[in-house]
Amino acid sequence: MGHRLKLLLMLVAPLALAAVASDLSAVPVGYFIDNRIINPDAELTEQDTGAFLTRGEQRIAAVEGMPVFAGDVVSTDADGSIGIVFRDSSAVTLRSQTVVKIEDYAYPARKVPTHLIVESGKAFFSVNPRPAEAHFFVSTRGGPVEVKGTKFEILSVMNSDKTFTTSVAVTDGTVTLAPHGTTAVDVKTGTSLTMLIHSTSVAGYSGASVDLQKGNLSSDQIKALKAMALSDIMVSLKGESVAITTIVHNPDGTISSQKLTEISGHSVKSQSSIKNGKLTIAKVSVQYDSADNIKSLSVTRVDGTQSLSDKYTTKGGKATFKDKATKASYSGNFRVVNDSGIKEIQISDMLNKAKNRLVMVWWKGPDGSVTQVTTKFDPGATEGAQTWKITNYDGSTKTYSEKCTTVQRTNGTFEAIGAPTFTTTTPKSDSPPPPGISAPGVNIEVVPDPQPISP
Repeated sequence: MGHRLKLLLMLVAPLALAAVASDLSAVPVGYFIDNRIINPDAELTEQDTGAFLTRGEQRIAAVEGMPVFAGDVVSTDADGSIGIVFRDSSAVTLRSQTVVKIEDYAYPARKVPTHLIVESGKAFFSVNPRPAEAHFFVSTRGGPVEVKGTKFEILSVMNSDKTFTTSVAVTDGTVTLAPHGTTAVDVKTGTSLTMLIHSTSVAGYSGASVDLQKGNLSSDQIKALKAMALSDIMVSLKGESVAITTIVHNPDGTISSQKLTEISGHSVKSQSSIKNGKLTIAKVSVQYDSADNIKSLSVTRVDGTQSLSDKYTTKGGKATFKDKATKASYSGNFRVVNDSGIKEIQISDMLNKAKNRLVMVWWKGPDGSVTQVTTKFDPGATEGAQTWKITNYDGSTKTYSEKCTTVQRTNGTFEAIGAPTFTTTTPKSDSPPPPGISAPGVNIEVVPDPQPISP
């Protein structure tokens, strides 16, 4: 497939696993979703989720869009994270070093209980309300958790003295925890229950003492639990069509959403966006043909008062640039030449029809920094002004301006005249830049303008 969004849309692609029991292989119970956020300017290659799927005797890497069946065991390594969205739109996010087994999952086709096992690690669950005869059960080493429909996180670990600790933190709703050999306890919204079992062999539990400690969750703790979890999911199955909509609440307060649609095993459309409050700061929409090739791609980014919108195929397209501060509005064309990673848009002023020339170039360096150069020429001018802005991954920036001629360099910028006129810097940010959303790796390189501006 070659890039992340295509992997995202492989929702019903068959698994390359031979050891699948016939009664488990008929219908998937869910699909893998990569819940990590990728910087929009990152080099987009196939992502390593750090997650694995074990079925029978075989173990392979978990890939986004891969179907999941009853009986499967999903695990993550020290840097891994993966989400599973089920056919009833419930979901689970596995954090690092976690093992979860899907014992059975016949709901909603059959109104019967569901059983999952958290063998170790930490997992966040979002379970939609169910009828009494079809409750959702999560087993831990310390006992079962009965779910009527809620959002909660389970942490199950073995301590250094080989005793076991299980904690359940509920962010929305109520779950019932039933420690082996003790009375069941309800855990409600905003509370956390930690259970320590003084036994070195839970499997042979024989009534060893159990310590229960209940506490309240702060608003920051609730945000931390939900961060990077697939907290709002909807699966739509109609004939041979599968559509999945996910919403992720990011640690910085922004919200990412994605809608994926596939018909008869072929990618059709992917829509992604990031919102900061009511403001949409990034949006990507991709259309595919019947062979899963990119047919068209639309990208919109908002930075302060500026917004940039691209609509293009794999060979070029149109762009619109707006600046609310100056009331300027530009539109024009750009071209795709190869995979150099440099992108240039040459657009003219659409506000005053003066045919000013505006050239925007940006590229990402190997250290994760992003360089953006904006150059403006007045009508007929042989000299212009270009502004450089270099943003490092830690959030620090450097900005300076310089006069230039119309002679283009190989990287799309223009030959400078004299020293920079001013330089400004901002210190390292307390937090990394806001997360972005991914788009296929359509990289653009500028070539010298065949018709440079004349006096």
